[in-house]
Amino acid sequence: MQNNPSRGTVSQSLTRLRKQQRTEVIDTLIVEEPLEIRIIQQRAGKQQRKTLSITMRTPGDDEALALGFLFTEGLIGGVDDILKV
Repeated sequence: MQNNPSRGTVSQSLTRLRKQQRTEVIDTLIVEEPLEIRIIQQRAGKQQRKTLSITMRTPGDDEALALGFLFTEGLIGGVDDILKV
């Protein structure tokens, strides 16, 4: 078992207690981290950056999460509205 925070899991040593008996085990835990979703707009020749949301998520597929967020919030109509992720 390996740590793979980019895919949302880490291995961790734990003490398990069952029927008053302690056992040391390695277990796989889910990682949760914040993701800041920002947009950059070009207006009057200047770039304007704006933070739209900070959401907690399991790492991985961050681009799909951000695009889905923009779509469901009505900020984009589809992929043609995106220049770069």
